[in-house]
Amino acid sequence: MNSKNIKDAIDLLLQGLKDNGYSRNTIAFYRGRCNAILAHAEQETVEFNLEYFMLWADKHTEDRSNSIQCCMRKVLVMLDCIIRDLPFPQGNLFTVVPLKVSSPEFAEMVGTFTKTLIGRSLAEKTVRFSIYCATHFFSYMEKKNINSVADITGKHVIDYLLFNGQNLETSTKRAMAYRLKQLLKCLYEEGLSGENLSLSVFTDYAVRKKLVTVLPDDAQKALTEWKGVFSSTRQARDYAICMLALRLMLRKSDILKLKLTDIDWVAKKISIIQKKTRIPLTLPLTDDVGNALAVYILDFRPELGYDEVFLRVAFPIRPMSNITDCLHPVLRQVGYKKELAGYGLHLLRRTGASNLLRMGTPVDMISTMLGHQNVSTVDLYLSTDEKRMLLCCGDFKVPGFLMEVPK
Repeated sequence: MNSKNIKDAIDLLLQGLKDNGYSRNTIAFYRGRCNAILAHAEQETVEFNLEYFMLWADKHTEDRSNSIQCCMRKVLVMLDCIIRDLPFPQGNLFTVVPLKVSSPEFAEMVGTFTKTLIGRSLAEKTVRFSIYCATHFFSYMEKKNINSVADITGKHVIDYLLFNGQNLETSTKRAMAYRLKQLLKCLYEEGLSGENLSLSVFTDYAVRKKLVTVLPDDAQKALTEWKGVFSSTRQARDYAICMLALRLMLRKSDILKLKLTDIDWVAKKISIIQKKTRIPLTLPLTDDVGNALAVYILDFRPELGYDEVFLRVAFPIRPMSNITDCLHPVLRQVGYKKELAGYGLHLLRRTGASNLLRMGTPVDMISTMLGHQNVSTVDLYLSTDEKRMLLCCGDFKVPGFLMEVPK
């Protein structure tokens, strides 16, 4: 088994992760491990042998994080199965030792941070990820023979950020740095740390930005101006969901949790508590969105004892727990036949924000409607405002050179 065959197995593995719905960050994490394996195979010109590569992996990841060590071993087992045409093992491939700290002081710090997070009424996933980041930080300090907060310096924090940032996506590094900053700030405010170490945490990382994809104008027109008749409950429901995402720019999680009592038909507004941030948000109920919701609720929605607006259409009928791709079926329903590069409700959310930007809506107002806590997040939508981007073009005429003006 030469390196070319190993590369073919890696390509199959990464494609399999993509086909099974793994996130872009997760796939990039696995790709980093695969690249290390391939580089070693090419350098040593060795045949693929699971036992040999396991010994190499243990040595290669000796000073790396626990997640990288486990991922490397998992990748090797999956590559071995692909190469030998064997099925993957069922369940967890390895028994992973949970990340924890042994220092009583650090354990107390994690407990204090946990209570603070719970007191802020944050989403469960946010709390869980923040606790993981805190535990990961203190675990790293223990590996450096530091067992007390008093011994941690700003240099230690910076060294951790540099160590933790290896082979991670920029978004992941930024997210973990932000949680670390919150941890150190909490310890300082609680009087558990004599120095505000949060000042040593940098949260700005260079990112590679892409042009934001939005729904084409003709597709938007077909969606918003459709006057047809629904032939099924699914059509009425999915159309109302798409209109909420496009016109009110609601997140998928907030659409799923939308309740009948959240809709004020008289005042024409929708008031919710955002699932992601736990921050109240009130949005105007536009006529087209109101009509789409009314048709679904009055004519198609089963009269059951649920408060949630959107229910499953298949048995058992209950509130929806997830929204699959409903955009493409809805577009076909309203007569739009062209293929789209992007899909999903987040495409509609970006399209709605971009429309407001083109109309001259202040950025801080767009940020509020999106439910963002940071105004700079809206910068991702600036790339779609082509007319204003043209105003930023500089004059590239060079003195001494004649430039022919096209006729």
